[in-house]
Amino acid sequence: MSARRSTRLRRKPTPVYQVEDTRTSADEADGEAEAHEALQDAEDAEDSSSDGGLEGDDEEFNPLKTKPKTPKKARTPSIKPKPEAAAESDNDEDADNSLYEVITRGKKPLESLLVEWRDRFEIDEESATREVLNFVLQACGGTGQCVPEAEPLAQLEMSDLVDHVVEDLEKTNGDYPIASRGKGMKKFHRSFEDFWEVFVKECYENIELQPVEKLVFDADHEDIRKAAAEFVCLQYDAFGVAVSKTKDAKLKKEQLNTQAIALVEFAEEYIQNHAIPESAVEILVDAFWGLDDCLVLQDWRLMTNLLLVDKSAPDLSSEQQTILLRLLVASVSKLVGNNAAHPAAKKEAEVLLEEITVAYCKDIPSLFLLYQADSDKLLLLLQLIPMLTLKAEVIGHHSGPIKGLLEKLKHAAEQRENEESNGPEPASSMEELVFEDDSVASYVKEAQRFAFLTFCDARCLFVEKFQGAMPPYNAMEWTLPKVLVLLTQRHFENEMEEADEEEPEFEDDGAEDNLATGEKADAIRAWDEKQQQKAELLVALCRVSLCNPSKKQQAAVVLQHFTSSGKSSVEVVKAFGKRVKTDAPVRYLEIQMTALRQMFNVLLIWKQDLEEATRNENHTAEEVLEQDDLKEKVERCEQEMKELAKRFSQSLGVGKIASSLRLPFLRFLREGVRYSLQQPAQFEFLEAMRGYLSHLDKPSMAQLREYFMECLGALRDIPDDSEGLDPRLSSA
Repeated sequence: MSARRSTRLRRKPTPVYQVEDTRTSADEADGEAEAHEALQDAEDAEDSSSDGGLEGDDEEFNPLKTKPKTPKKARTPSIKPKPEAAAESDNDEDADNSLYEVITRGKKPLESLLVEWRDRFEIDEESATREVLNFVLQACGGTGQCVPEAEPLAQLEMSDLVDHVVEDLEKTNGDYPIASRGKGMKKFHRSFEDFWEVFVKECYENIELQPVEKLVFDADHEDIRKAAAEFVCLQYDAFGVAVSKTKDAKLKKEQLNTQAIALVEFAEEYIQNHAIPESAVEILVDAFWGLDDCLVLQDWRLMTNLLLVDKSAPDLSSEQQTILLRLLVASVSKLVGNNAAHPAAKKEAEVLLEEITVAYCKDIPSLFLLYQADSDKLLLLLQLIPMLTLKAEVIGHHSGPIKGLLEKLKHAAEQRENEESNGPEPASSMEELVFEDDSVASYVKEAQRFAFLTFCDARCLFVEKFQGAMPPYNAMEWTLPKVLVLLTQRHFENEMEEADEEEPEFEDDGAEDNLATGEKADAIRAWDEKQQQKAELLVALCRVSLCNPSKKQQAAVVLQHFTSSGKSSVEVVKAFGKRVKTDAPVRYLEIQMTALRQMFNVLLIWKQDLEEATRNENHTAEEVLEQDDLKEKVERCEQEMKELAKRFSQSLGVGKIASSLRLPFLRFLREGVRYSLQQPAQFEFLEAMRGYLSHLDKPSMAQLREYFMECLGALRDIPDDSEGLDPRLSSA
């Protein structure tokens, strides 16, 4: 989920106290204090005179008289303590005193007092609850710790508590602060009332609302999800925007945009953090449908414009765009599926359907172009097409847009058919030629290298942005021939494998002739030349990946050479990774995941081959050599994968991940966990994820552990303990 949460903040209560700078001189402070004491004495005397019979006959009535002012004495200037020291001493006093004593003094704002109490409650619920109970009982006349601490509150007998409180109250000789009208008690009464008002607001602001909000996804009970939707609208500022009740009153575009973003973020939070399936967005739409506080669902044009990148709207991530597209599809389905019985309403529905058809015949091709690399979004867009009307009168009046949409669909179907029919044939029919003449082989190899570099340059010119572009830019569109792609891929793999050799080492025997020295120099020179050519091929592929960012497989192939033996190749990969991380950090994480999974798939294939080779008991000498070779490959691949994951993790920096990447990084690890627990053979992939855990903070670690246990619980064979798991994940 994005870091944006301004639309989802709950309404905060108006502060009871405002902090102001009221510092005055010493003389003014003394004067104000004397005036305040005189006024307080007058109020207390007036209260006592009006209720004289209630307080007993031992108090004598004295009329209020003006006290003669005494001349001020010369004071020796004193050194005032620093504000910081005074604040620390006050905090220390408040920490040692009870709620009753702190509130009676009235020196601390109630908001600060309740925030500190809430923090203590989150640490020790029972101790904080005793504080509140003792405060109530002390206000009623109790002394000390009124609630016994010998046993837990849950096991405390109510009769024993009542006896203990009554016994404690008898020792107070009838002094009940909450009912007392003595000197200074009126201020305590006001503080007592304000305390409970702030207490309720503080508890309300921090209450766990997820169980109630989650009911909007309840598919079985319409009344419950409707009521839950109304409750959600009351909790978030984005909903319930004030609007007049006149017939023509409409919300502003910015207000509707805010509602749409709030719905997307609400659904995203529960999909990612509370195990709600993505398909439940349709249920969410039904829950909010028809509410006056959520009018954006009826505005299909606004949601479409948000998908088409409205400049005045906030940017949405790819996941948020998918959720918004689901909201749009479900809303349009409700709009066109409203079978009204009244003739006027039926006519209005037909006009709306025609309007939607004409608009989407123009917009769907643009959305196809926008999401051509995302199959999930394309499938959602295809769900809109059957909802459109195909009446002759509509097609006749708007033949141009409808014809354009049909041509787009026809082109997509033909391209898919050609890909399926021509896909596997070139790979099976091509054979790699072996030349006996070394000079011919060298010439062909150099020609292949030149062709590869030229092909990469051409792909940097005819980039993927030109596919489906409007004239005249569509002239730059180039559909890559699959045969050419396969040939260049084979050449790259062969060159990388040939150059992936350790630097030649020679023993220094002390006495060498010129011939041996020349052979060593030639061997080192040949190795350096191969490493240089390897780096050049990597640079060419890096340029292709940067110009065509949707091709994550190519970028992943480059990153796999992070552990290469050649220094020049490693420097190229480092520079490429740094560039991608700077330009698109989320894409950098996606490329890392693709690279790790590509290498792990190769490891799985080799392990399967090794299992098949060792299945038979009787082996020939060649089979034994083949098994040894496979074992060596498996061990080497496992070591390379661990080292690659370590390098990837180090490239993200030291310490915890940045706050802006916290959510994408958590999704990255969740994807690794999901892939690892798909099949037992893939459990080993968790080892690659271990190196990333040091970048997680405690809340993210807790969410990852919860997701891990959910995925683990979905398996049939659940281990009895967490032995073998990363202790950091087990103790999250």
